Amino acid sequence: LKLHDYYAGISCNGQSLIRTAIENNAVEVGTLLVKKMPSKELQEPEKDGKTLQAWITENGHDGHAITAALLERL
Repeated sequence: LKLHDYYAGISCNGQSLIRTAIENNAVEVGTLLVKKMPSKELQEPEKDGKTLQAWITENGHDGHAITAALLERL
């Protein structure tokens, strides 16, 4: 199974798994998700029309460890 095949279909409280990991400080899980997703898909807007990078900035998560992993992939 490839993560990108089912990632968009799974949410937690209406948020993507990476957003949920950031909000709950689940660094190991969030970092693994970022590393397993194709970088192209990490740049695409999510269901609310915002990219992960835009959502991170809007919600003040710029200094988060998962954000650092995301920026390395982009």
